[in-house]
Amino acid sequence: MKKITVITVCLFVLFSIPSQAQFSVGAGGGMFKYVDDDIDYDAQFGPQVSLYYDVSEVMRVGVNWGYYLDSENDFTLFSMPIVGAFEYKFAADGIDPYAGFNVGTVVDGWRYDGESDSEVNFALGPVAGVDFEISDMIVLNGNFKYNLVFYEDWEGDTDTQGAISFNVGVLFKF
Repeated sequence: MKKITVITVCLFVLFSIPSQAQFSVGAGGGMFKYVDDDIDYDAQFGPQVSLYYDVSEVMRVGVNWGYYLDSENDFTLFSMPIVGAFEYKFAADGIDPYAGFNVGTVVDGWRYDGESDSEVNFALGPVAGVDFEISDMIVLNGNFKYNLVFYEDWEGDTDTQGAISFNVGVLFKF
C-alpha cells in the first residue's frame, strides 16, 4: 500500500508541473565510417531510430540506435551505435540548429560464412544538426556526429579511433 501511495504522489507531481515537455520518436537513415588511418573500412549505411524527451523549448535528451553495415560477397561488417543524447537548440522558430553530446556504446562486428564476432566499445562525441518543422507534429532532422570509440588493442591497451556519421530522418512529436 505504501508503494502505491508513493507512486501516486510521484505521478501527480510529475503531471501537475507546468512544462513544455513532449516526446518525439524518429526514424531515418545514414552513413557511419571510421576515419582513422589505421582502419581501412568502407562507409557503412543503415537505419537509425531515436526517442527524445524535450526538457524545455531548447533542450532535449534521448536515445539513438543505429545499425550500419557494409557487405561484400558473403562478408559483412557492421557498427551499431547505441547512445544517450543531450542536445541544445539555438533557436525555436521552425528552423532549429542544435549542438549536443552523445555517450554510449558502439557494437562493431562481422559475419562471414555462418560465423560472426562482435565487441562492445565505449563511445562519446559531439553532434551538430538542424530540425526543420513541417508541422506541429512532424520535423525533418539532419545531423553530423563524430564518435570517439575506445577499444582494446591487440596488446591489451586502451586505444581510440574516430568515426563520423551523417543521418537524415523524420521526428514525430507527441
